[in-house]
Amino acid sequence: MKKFLLVLFIFIVILAILFGVIFLINFYRAKNIPPEDSAKSTGEIFNPKLAPLRHRLETIDDPNIGSNDAPIIIVQFMDFKCPFCAQNFFALRELSFLYPKDIKIIIRDYPLTSEDSLTLALAGNCAYEQGKFWQFHDKLFQAKDDVVVSNLSQYAMQVGINIKQFNNCLTSEKYKKEVFKTTIMKTKMRYVIYVQK
Repeated sequence: MKKFLLVLFIFIVILAILFGVIFLINFYRAKNIPPEDSAKSTGEIFNPKLAPLRHRLETIDDPNIGSNDAPIIIVQFMDFKCPFCAQNFFALRELSFLYPKDIKIIIRDYPLTSEDSLTLALAGNCAYEQGKFWQFHDKLFQAKDDVVVSNLSQYAMQVGINIKQFNNCLTSEKYKKEVFKTTIMKTKMRYVIYVQK
């Protein structure tokens, strides 16, 4: 019963995020108001408490998708082994396809769920190095619980990654410092959604 209630709660949270983002997009389109003007005038959409953190949250060297001018930014602190991230995967990717000009999604490493989380985060960075992060990201989440570290090279090959370069990158733990740079933030948030100001 507890498991059912947890799944139901997660589903409701995902729906709330989706409806919230879609509402904001439709609000801007209907009113034809630039997001920055709306944020200043209402004082409700833009959260001033996030402003000092923005330079730490919104990075340019992490995987992202969507327009740099998008009025809505979603920063996801992600772990490939996190069940919540897996459940939200389809919703976020659908948003990225439906609203590429209105939403920008930034992925930050947050490998805390299992003993394989760090290796998977490093693999994601190695895929990003070759410009194949999103293909690799989608492949891992589509595999769901079947994702195992011993199959990473196989997943990488399936999405067109240079295996020799990928394996060298992964073995050397080239991006370990980059991964821990995010984890050190010790944020309790999985998602941060804010409107450009």
